[in-house]
Amino acid sequence: MGSVPPKAKLCWTPLAALLLLLAMVLLVAGVVEFPRQPAHAASVDWPTFLGNNARTGFNGQETAINPTTAPSLKLLWTDQTQGHVSSEPLIVNGVIYWGSWDGLFHATDPATGKDIWAKNLGQKPGSCGQNYGFVGTATVASLTLNGVPTQAVFVAGGQDNVTALDTSNGNIIWQTNLGTNKAEYLYGATSVYNGSVYVGVSSFGDCPLTQGQVVQLNAASGAIQHILNIVPNGCVGGAVWGSLTIDETSGMLYFGTGNGSPNACLNNEPLASAIVEVNASDLSPVSSWQLTTNPSLDFDIGSTPTLFKAAVKGVSHAMVGVVSKDGNYYAFDRTNISAGPLWKSAISVGGSSPETGNGSISAGSYDGTYLYQAGGITTINSQKCMGSLRAMDPNTGNFIWQLCLSSPVLDPVVSVPGLVVVGWSNNLYVVDSATGQKLFSYVDTSSNAKFWGAAMISSGVLYDGSRSGKLFAFGLLHTPPTPSPSVSPSGTPGTTLAQDTFARSAQSLWGTASDGQTWGADANTLSNFSINSGSGRVSGSTTSARSYTAVLGPGAANAQVLFSGSLSSLGSNTLGAVVRWSDGNNFYKAYINGGSLLISKKVNGSITKLGSVAFSATAGVSYTLLFNVSGSALAASVWPSGGSRPASWMLTASDSSLPSGRCGVLMFLVNGVGADITSFQATSVS
Repeated sequence: MGSVPPKAKLCWTPLAALLLLLAMVLLVAGVVEFPRQPAHAASVDWPTFLGNNARTGFNGQETAINPTTAPSLKLLWTDQTQGHVSSEPLIVNGVIYWGSWDGLFHATDPATGKDIWAKNLGQKPGSCGQNYGFVGTATVASLTLNGVPTQAVFVAGGQDNVTALDTSNGNIIWQTNLGTNKAEYLYGATSVYNGSVYVGVSSFGDCPLTQGQVVQLNAASGAIQHILNIVPNGCVGGAVWGSLTIDETSGMLYFGTGNGSPNACLNNEPLASAIVEVNASDLSPVSSWQLTTNPSLDFDIGSTPTLFKAAVKGVSHAMVGVVSKDGNYYAFDRTNISAGPLWKSAISVGGSSPETGNGSISAGSYDGTYLYQAGGITTINSQKCMGSLRAMDPNTGNFIWQLCLSSPVLDPVVSVPGLVVVGWSNNLYVVDSATGQKLFSYVDTSSNAKFWGAAMISSGVLYDGSRSGKLFAFGLLHTPPTPSPSVSPSGTPGTTLAQDTFARSAQSLWGTASDGQTWGADANTLSNFSINSGSGRVSGSTTSARSYTAVLGPGAANAQVLFSGSLSSLGSNTLGAVVRWSDGNNFYKAYINGGSLLISKKVNGSITKLGSVAFSATAGVSYTLLFNVSGSALAASVWPSGGSRPASWMLTASDSSLPSGRCGVLMFLVNGVGADITSFQATSVS
């Protein structure tokens, strides 16, 4: 950020930060606890800005809100604050986390929109004249305190603090100050990776410029581990006010920087107005590409990079792309950034004021097929547009479709299968990802209304915040259709194939079941399996997410599984039964994820969902699941253990890909989540 008058920059900086939706905020004050609302169904987790460290903005697990149902979205509730809302709402284990400019950080019940607790972390008076509380987005992750796994939300902002809050009550676990310069601020979202927290340091606009930095802190203690100065000590510029993006496979971290300083340091600031790659382990520089050395152009790369894949001229590349205030989207091979972009596309006219349409800062989204990017002033089909939303071919940057808008877009773009969501001015749009056709829109008619922060969709609800101080929740009010009885299994239970009560002494592995048969697959090979307190326990890895399978008994063509069990956390974790299992690449599965009951198949390693129905589950509660496969008919039901089985099948499907196999249970676990199975029975179906 450079030559824009301070007054203009005052408006621009919040917008920018906002679009990037970066971290959430701080300063110590009291926690206000509200009466706890009834437990809400666990949802698909969205724990950080744009959903993941790759910043794709894509929730591939969403099924309820789709091109068919999107036109039926209705406003469910609003939560009103006294400050702007530009942070992206997060959801983890059925609780929403978000911040507002008045300095409050909220934990909210998604069923009611009422706060569970709210923490006042204060505001910082900006050198441009505006007070800032929470501008960007937090990250929810686990840390270990005194040997006990604890879920924390990591926020940045306020008076240059990074703070870890206990998600159960909002209490401060630790707080680290990164400086007292009135002219600097922490706009960007926090990132958490391999036990560290990362955040960028920016100036308040350019009034005045300060030294840009990236800081790495210990997630358990808040101790500063490493600091990367974007420009040399004694120089200013290179603000990092977009969010940081991490390739978790390579351990590389990517970010964009602001303009340099028009002084004697000018020729000594190669990382200003650049995209930069560093090692996440120690912030040591790896590569960079500088857009311009002329700070008077004010061509910040102030958006958040997106990781994606592409085949450019027939050659596969791991890519990183980002939009700049010069109006272009730049796409790089992320293993060779210094070679320059493999392609670029003009999103808007260039300039120093994206809030008026000159330049772009909206973070994009990638759904595995297309990139989706929004921006400022442009021309579409010979028509001048003050803003736009476009789908781009990741291989070439060519536009698949273009949507002309009457106002610039600062809001980051998010997507789910079949849909793209973006806010612009006081409008919120949901469009068809294949065509760009608008399917749903909402207008915030409040004063000062503008959608500056990224939306989030999880388990059939769309959330977004507005400059009006409101957090909105939109959902579907209809009841899921009753499954067709035409594909219900015709067989009835027959001979017991396998059974286990888990009523044996504590031991490693699952060993021999109560029926005398030996558990197979992972149950007797992975140390994650054990017998403890009368249940078969599976303790998920703390370093990786993976599936865990246990099978028991002989193979059968027609069979059903009845088991009871629970998960310590839901969201991304699943609990289910498998039938016709032959190996890890071939089986039918019925499972719950907290928001749905689903049936899927895995054939030769390829997973296909066969059906789903809404089902609200709660972490730590035991559920009984029944999965029946007879001929080509598959059916499943689930209910709280000890309760009554539903009178008819909750979910049915039809498929004939797999002829026979064994029965068992299968769990997908992340971040050390545990599963407990208390009973298992497999029965032939005649």
